[in-house]
Formats: sequence, C-alpha cells, structure tokens
Amino acid sequence: MQHGMQDVETGFTPPSLDYHSLAQTPSLDEQKYRSNVPSAPPKPKGIARTLFIVIVGGLALALAQLAIPAVLVAYIFVVHNGSISLANRTVYTTAPLGRVTAIANFLETVVSHTAAPAMALFGYLVAARWLRSSVKKDSKSLMTPVQRVLYALEMKLLNSANLNSIFRAYHLRMKLNSSTRRFRKNGVALPRSVKRTLGLLVWLTFWRYVVAAINTAFQATAIAGLVPDRLSPGLTTADFTVGRALNQTRCDVASASASRLAADSCGLENGSNNGMFLYMPQAERVLSNSSSVNSVAWLDDNTAILTDPTLPDMRFTASSPSIWSDCRTETAWCLCEGNGNPVYDGVNAQTCDVGPEAWLALDCAPSVRFNATALLNQVESGTGGSFPAASLLTANGSLTFTPEVDPTTRTASLGIILATPTYSDGVDDDNWAGSTGFFRHGHSGSWNVLVCDLWASTVVYSYSPSTGFSYMSRQPASLDLAKYLTYHADVGIQAVAQLAEGAGLGNSSASYVDVFGRHLSKSVLSMASVLMTPTAPISVSGGDVLGTGLNLPLFLTYLATSVVSALTILFMTVFIVAACLGTPRDLRPFVKPVQARLTDSTFLANWLYGKCTTNPKRIYSDEALDLFEPEQESERLAMEPRVDSYGWSLRPARL
Repeated sequence: MQHGMQDVETGFTPPSLDYHSLAQTPSLDEQKYRSNVPSAPPKPKGIARTLFIVIVGGLALALAQLAIPAVLVAYIFVVHNGSISLANRTVYTTAPLGRVTAIANFLETVVSHTAAPAMALFGYLVAARWLRSSVKKDSKSLMTPVQRVLYALEMKLLNSANLNSIFRAYHLRMKLNSSTRRFRKNGVALPRSVKRTLGLLVWLTFWRYVVAAINTAFQATAIAGLVPDRLSPGLTTADFTVGRALNQTRCDVASASASRLAADSCGLENGSNNGMFLYMPQAERVLSNSSSVNSVAWLDDNTAILTDPTLPDMRFTASSPSIWSDCRTETAWCLCEGNGNPVYDGVNAQTCDVGPEAWLALDCAPSVRFNATALLNQVESGTGGSFPAASLLTANGSLTFTPEVDPTTRTASLGIILATPTYSDGVDDDNWAGSTGFFRHGHSGSWNVLVCDLWASTVVYSYSPSTGFSYMSRQPASLDLAKYLTYHADVGIQAVAQLAEGAGLGNSSASYVDVFGRHLSKSVLSMASVLMTPTAPISVSGGDVLGTGLNLPLFLTYLATSVVSALTILFMTVFIVAACLGTPRDLRPFVKPVQARLTDSTFLANWLYGKCTTNPKRIYSDEALDLFEPEQESERLAMEPRVDSYGWSLRPARL
C-alpha cells in the first residue's frame, strides 16, 4: 500500500499523511475565500495594545519583585518604628519572627513564578525580530522549522522552570548552535533572538535558586528574643521616680542643728542614745526588699544601688548612690601573739599560741591595719556586743565610731570578727575550713577575721525587665556623701553573716569573702537609705516584648536580590519595547499574533495538523482556538490495532 492510499479492507489511511493532507487540502469554504482574496492582509489590533501589554506586564513583574521586600521593610521600620536597635551586626525589632519569615517567603515564591511570564514577554522581542528579519531578508536571523518547533516546546517547558530547564537550554544551544562538529546536530545556527531567549531562561532559573538560598540563610539566622518595645505615647521620664539621690535639704537642716553628730551624719544621729534606732526598722525593710519607699539591688558587677520598689515594665537608665565592698580574710595574720609578728608560716598554726580552748587569741600584724584584739576585748568584756562583731577603722587600723573616708579613693574600712559553728568539723584540733578563711578552734566553732574596704560612688545604670540591672558608669562620691553612706556600716553585721552562712563550702564557685562582700554592700546602703530622695530616670524606653533579631548582612543581601530581579525585568522590558518599535510600521500590529504563535504550543499543533479557518477576522487572532475550523462528528478518531502494507500498528483513524 502506498503513502496516502486508503486500505480497501480497513479504510485506514496513514495518519502522517492524513493529517498533513487535511491541513493542506482546502475546504469548500476555504476555496470560496481564496477566490476573493483581498489585496492586503487583514489588519489585527494595533501596536498600542502590544506595547501596553509589554510595559504594564514588565512593570508589574518588576514591582512584584520589589513589593515583598518593601512590605517587609515597612513592617519592620514603619509599623514597628521606634522599636529597632542595632548591635553586633544584628537588627532587633519587635516584629514577630513568624510574620517576618512569612513575608520573606513571598519573595522566593514570586521569583519562582517569574520565569514563565517573563519569557512570554520576551517572546514579543523574538516576534518583532522575526518580523523585521523577514522583511530585511536576513536569513541568519530566521528560524528553521525544527528551531521553530523546539522553541515552542521550550516555551511550554518554562512553566515549570527548574534545573532541568537550565540543562535543556544548554543542551539545545550546544546541539543546535555549537561550532564544534562533535556537538552540532543542525547545520543552521540559532538566530540571535533565540540565543538570548535561552540565555534569559538560564539566568532566571539560576537566579531563582540564588534567591532561595539567600532567603533560606536569612530565615535560618533570624532569631526570636526579647527586644525593647516603643514607649507608650505621652509617657516621659517625669512620670517615673526610679533614680535616687542624696536629700540635700535634709542634710542642710541637720547641719543647722546644735548637734554635731546630727550635722556629721545628715541627721542619722540626733545626739541621743537611740538616734539611729529610729531608722533601723526602715533599713531592715529595705534590706529585705519589703519597703514601700526604697529597694536595694545589685548591678551585674555586684555594686549595690537604691531604686524604687515598684519598677515599671520598661527599660530605663538612672543614677543612684552606690556601695561596692572589697573584702579579704586576714585570719592567718591575726592568730598568734608576737608584737605584730605572727609565727604562722602559711601551712599550719600548731606553733601558735591560739589562746584558751573556747576563745581565739587575735593579734593582727601591722600590715592588716585592724586592731582585732581591741574589738575582741570589747566583746569579751561585754561592752561591744557579741559575735559577729564589727567596727569602722581609721587609716592605721584603730577602731572608730565614725567613718574615716579616704579623700582619694572615697573608701571607708570596716573590721569584722566572725564566729560560727557552721564551718566546724566536730574535731577539737585546730585546722582550716578550706579556703574560706575560717579557722576551727575550741568550742566556739570557727573564726574568721575580715577587713572590707567600702567604695562609695554614684553610678549610672540601665534596667531591662528581661536582664535586670547593668552597670554603665560611675564617679566617686563626694566626701560628705561617702561619709553618710558608710556612717552605720558596722550595724547589721549579724544579718550579713547569716546571709553569707555556708558560702565557700563544697563545690560552690563563689568564695566566702565575695558572698559576704555582696551582702555587706546591700546592708551598708540600706542603713543610709533614709537619706535618699527619689529622682527621675535619665532616659526611658519601652519594655521588653518578644521580637526578632535579623542578621544585618543577610538582611541587606536579601533586599538586594529583589533589586537585581526587578532590574532584570526592567532591562528586559526596555529591550522588548525597543524591538517592537524597531519593527517596520506596517508590521507592528502583527507582533502580538506572531508572539502567540511562538509561545503557545496550540498554534504549533494547528500549524502541523489543523485546518485553517476561513474567517478573515480570525486568521490573525492571538487566540489559539480561533485558528481551528469547527470539527464534525465524522472527524472523531478510533484507536485499535490495524494492518496495512507496513504490517500491524496501533494508530488512530477515523471511524
């Protein structure tokens, strides 16, 4: 059976010839149309519509690349304005992490869906160049049938642009355009416009993965945490009284009194035997943080400050008088009598005359600058209270009732003798309780001799509801303020010793002297708290809320990706418009129909197999189905095994 001949038995005609002949054989309507062919081709819609689609489409795609980062920037810097800080190359904002990453994800989604519409727009450039090259008879810029078919199929593939698209584009370019015979499968080089199409495909697909990688890194480094919120409208520093300062009015009144003690102590003493005890209840409440007037707290460097007992739920900076205690144990240099020359050799005290079994004999070396013997005698004689015992010291270590402040360092010294059974081991032999400074002796338990330097200053600190108090700066207190702050430093040692009890034992990381010094700072400042007056903070900002920390370099890189994407689309749009306007004027209206025939595989099917319509208004339509004649019932195809001169085959054929 020859090509194009019908099988008598089956009525089957080979489809390869059947379809082609159907496409080329004119119908009666088509013959009628051909007999009245107009002298000029019908005019489709003008170039204005094409330019409108290109410009609006290009701008829409470019704006889509910029819109998502713009929304993200607006959400962070406008919606959450005033709640942004920069530290360690990180942007901290009150914007929730979930919403930030959700908005950021949209950019990757937009970029991943940009390739197909961008390439469809680029089809206008190819169409315009094809029309112009056709008029100029520039054969090297015209496509062959194979290139035309493959171009249409590649445009269809773009709707799922991925790594496979990059490979396919490279493969096509090598096979159809390579100058190397080993690769070349076609003797005709690709037109420049088609090369640019494949290049644009590679770039858009590659850039999609770059954006995905940057977006992933950007979101992976974003962290959720507490960040400062904006201050409520209308609030100022005058609305808060968290700072503390010396009540100078009180001191002026005390200085005008007849009592020298009142003048020297800013009224802490009034000359009577029970003057200071008028303020002890308030001092004890401050120390235990049960006062409604003042509260004592530690900064992160163990400095004690005074502040308000009710702190606002926001960040602020303020100033306060402060005490920092530097304590050291001197027990080893106070054990033995010897005219200031202890025989303690740093290893043991067996050769020392440590006194009777119940009481420890103390006689400190001159370098200690603490007359512990005098303080011990006061306690033993019943004139100096009980253990633990403490006394303010002069520069040479003598006991004094009023602080002697060093004019250079603004420090006052305090000598302390501690006696407690806590550090005893139940053995009568004299020995040391580790590195605590306690010496176990007799039935009294263990003894420790401390000398503490009290540093008085005015500090500026910051407060955050999440991190607490932090040191910022300090300046030495005035001589008068230092004296007032340490005036009753030797009072309340019993409470300090109880708070430090057990420190330095076992695996504790803090030494006994450090723990004792911290609590001593609080106690000393509590005794002077009655002299303070509330002050406004230096600055105040919003409280801490759950927000987001963004890596600044990656954030800027993320924003830059949208700019690169938008510039790519804008440059492409400019080239397309230039190509459309560079087409001969009478052919410009045909740019859109040609673009449709290039990018839609339905036109390709019509070109290969379909019957052309005879309606002149639809011949140049850019709607694919407009090119098909309405089909008849007789054109339905059946699929079953059939035999012809070539043998058996499974092909479609008309009933």
